[in-house]
Amino acid sequence: ISMSGSLLVIIILFHYETSLIKTGVPHFIWMSNQFFVFQLAVILLVGNAFINRYFNRLSFYRFISRQSIVLWQLALNFILAFAIDTIIFSFSLCISALLGGSGNIQLVKIISVYLQYIFASVALVYISLCFSHFPIKIFRKTSQLFAFFILALELQIIPKVMHSTQNKHLFLFSWMNHDDYFISCTVLLCSDVILFVLLIALSCREDLLE
Repeated sequence: ISMSGSLLVIIILFHYETSLIKTGVPHFIWMSNQFFVFQLAVILLVGNAFINRYFNRLSFYRFISRQSIVLWQLALNFILAFAIDTIIFSFSLCISALLGGSGNIQLVKIISVYLQYIFASVALVYISLCFSHFPIKIFRKTSQLFAFFILALELQIIPKVMHSTQNKHLFLFSWMNHDDYFISCTVLLCSDVILFVLLIALSCREDLLE
């Protein structure tokens, strides 16, 4: 990840949120589709790639079953996702508080948006791991790239082609934009469960030593 590029994006977001607050429109610009796709997801997938490097031919023999390998992968990726989301979300709250833009935001909304990010991050981890256990070799070797493409396609490319991002719930990640936080979190959580079942099914059918 380019440190200078990341710093530039943070500065732009900082300036944009400042301008919104000055015009009387407090908003968590950090909690946006653009930030999730191009910053948080990139960091998460790079971490996912480093974690997956540990699970190779040498380390597989330390586990008693294929399921234990997958569960350890999930555990490490969940810890990473939770840590990244918590740090970025806390940083966002601090910046908004310093700029005076968090006074009108309700606690329920803050918790709901945080849960949306957690569930969406977990879904991204599941998708990446599903590709890493896919029977086709090209998907296994570039699992993070395909996961990022699906995320960017749904949250960035398709909405721009359709010239609208308002209430367009296409598949999975776009449910983060739903007005009803309970429905949004429920759909994302159910999607996580479905992806977990799919991942277990793929790991059972695949020879992990190939």
